[in-house]
Amino acid sequence: MPVNPKYLAKFYPGNYYHVYNRSHSQKQMFLNHDNYVFFLQLLKKYLGHHLDFFAYCLLPNHFHLFVKAKDPDQNEQDINLTISNQFRNMCIAYTNAYNIMHHMYGGIFETPFRRIMVDDDNYFSSLVYYIHCNPQHHNMNIALSNYPYSSYASFLSNKLTLLQRKQVLDWFGGRNLFIKYHEMQKRNYMAGEFLIE
Repeated sequence: MPVNPKYLAKFYPGNYYHVYNRSHSQKQMFLNHDNYVFFLQLLKKYLGHHLDFFAYCLLPNHFHLFVKAKDPDQNEQDINLTISNQFRNMCIAYTNAYNIMHHMYGGIFETPFRRIMVDDDNYFSSLVYYIHCNPQHHNMNIALSNYPYSSYASFLSNKLTLLQRKQVLDWFGGRNLFIKYHEMQKRNYMAGEFLIE
């Protein structure tokens, strides 16, 4: 079945995107802590020069990213092709290592990966929360700050990060308002009022 073009947005410099993908056949793409860490390392290696990262969450069978395409010295068509190819190369590298580590074979990820352009300021804040609350959305009984494979705890830390921490916290009006927004949205979400798509 063809994918709706809405989910295959082209990458243009300076634009923001919600990028996500899942495994095919509900296969787990992360089986242990090392898998999660390796995936994040590959994100940095393959896409750190091409994207700014604003939020992420990795779950056993899918991932979400909130990113912005950087503005390199190349034309817009090349930027889209470069970023798309880097995502593809990253997924291939991860799949090859995963299969060797777990004595498995075959693909892991659905293709093509999905990406939606984010062009509404209100959606920015909602998307950050949506990505961070994904473990709860999938019935994982764990606090946002305790889930080790999302960016939420990184925003509360002073450790070095690839994330655009200052920009995101400024967006919310600072660290305390960032936390407050997440707490408020959690109440709305639990009441069934929060819809992302």
